[in-house]
Amino acid sequence: WELGRDIEEMRVEERWGEKVMSRLSIDLCEAMPDAKCFSTTNLLYMKNFYRLYSQIITSTPQVGEQLKHDIFNVPWGHHKLLIDKCRNNLEKTVFFVRQTVENGWSRSILLNAISTDIFERQGKALTNHRFAYLQRKRPHTGTICVGVKQPTHRHLGIRT
Repeated sequence: WELGRDIEEMRVEERWGEKVMSRLSIDLCEAMPDAKCFSTTNLLYMKNFYRLYSQIITSTPQVGEQLKHDIFNVPWGHHKLLIDKCRNNLEKTVFFVRQTVENGWSRSILLNAISTDIFERQGKALTNHRFAYLQRKRPHTGTICVGVKQPTHRHLGIRT
């Protein structure tokens, strides 16, 4: 998030040219040799990640915190897919972020959902007002984790 923000807000490519991303990639890889996430392509995804989600979070401050929580609980590979497939449609992106978090979708399930136009069939009615309403109705207790952990605890005879 922060690296994408810095790249976007500093207008790195405009100021220093297109090759600066390649140089930044090399410099970051040298500074952190164990990190494998600083390819030029990935840096561009980081910039687009910030571009996409900063619009959503700042345009809906009333639901921004929960949405921010959901965004940061979706795996990076899912975000790259959403950036490639939904970057021009904020409502669609939010729909798929929410569905991924609520249903624990794998990347292949997410891709299948995008490919089968599930948003167009189900999600078009999600206006900002309705989205805010759904946010209030949704329990904020980490339902997915509780559902996974409880059977283990019950099996061990531990009360949660």
